[in-house]
Amino acid sequence: MVRKLALFYLFILILSFSGCTIGGLPDVTPPGEENNNVGGEGTGQYGSLTGTVYDPTYKDFKLESGNIEIDGRIIPIKNGTYQVDNLPNGTYTLRAKQTWYNTVELQVYVHGNTIKDIAMTPKISPTELDLFARLVSSEARGESYIGQVAVAATVLNRVLDSRYPNTITGVVYQVTVTNGIKYYQYEPVKNGTIDLPATQSAKDASRQALAGWDPTMGATGFFAPNKVPQWSNGKRPWVWQQWDKDPIKLKIGNHNFFR
Repeated sequence: MVRKLALFYLFILILSFSGCTIGGLPDVTPPGEENNNVGGEGTGQYGSLTGTVYDPTYKDFKLESGNIEIDGRIIPIKNGTYQVDNLPNGTYTLRAKQTWYNTVELQVYVHGNTIKDIAMTPKISPTELDLFARLVSSEARGESYIGQVAVAATVLNRVLDSRYPNTITGVVYQVTVTNGIKYYQYEPVKNGTIDLPATQSAKDASRQALAGWDPTMGATGFFAPNKVPQWSNGKRPWVWQQWDKDPIKLKIGNHNFFR
C-alpha cells in the first residue's frame, strides 16, 4: 500500500513539472496569442462613436464642414455626420469645431457602438445674419438655390481673406476710394435694395453657406457678365481682369465667379 501511494504522488509531481493538467492539456497560452484580441472590434474592449452635427437655431441644418477632436484624433464632419472607429471603451472629452460656429466641448462615454448627436450654434449675431441674407436676396434674386448659396459663400470667403474686412458687416459695406471716386463692393448697398427684406430662399441659402456648403470652391467675388461690358473706354474692367486670371472658370446661373 505504501509503495502504491508513493508511486501516485510521484506521478502528480511529474505532471506539475511538465506544465500539464490532469486532463493532459498544456496550462500555458500559445506563443504569439497573448494579445490576439487587443484592438479588434467586437471584443467588448473597443467601440465606435458616430452622430449628426446640426444647427438647432435654424431648421436643424446639418453642418457640412468642420472637425471633431477626440482621443488625439481629428475627424472631419462630412454631410452633417462624423464617425470615429476603434475607440477603446471609456470616457472622452470631445470638441466640435467649425469656422462660423461656437466650439462645443462635452464628455462622451463610449461603449460599443455609441451615437452622440451634437448641436452647434452660430458665432454670428442675428442682426448680422439678417444683413447677410438681405445681401444674398438682393444680389441673387432670380438665381437658382445653388446660385444663391454660391453668392453667400463668396461673402464668407472674403471674411476669411486678409485682403478684405474680417466681418460680414465689414465686407458687405466695404467702400474703396480711387481718385476721389467711391466704389461700392455690392450694387445693392449703393442703390439701397440691401434694405429690402430677404426672401426665404435667401435666408436658407445664407445659412447653408454658413453651415459649410461652398459651390464656388473658394471664390471671393462674382459678377453678371451680361451686365458688365468686357471693355470700357479701352480698358478691361477689374472684374473681367480677375476672371481672366482665374485658372478655374466657374459659372453658376447668371454669374461668373472668381478668386
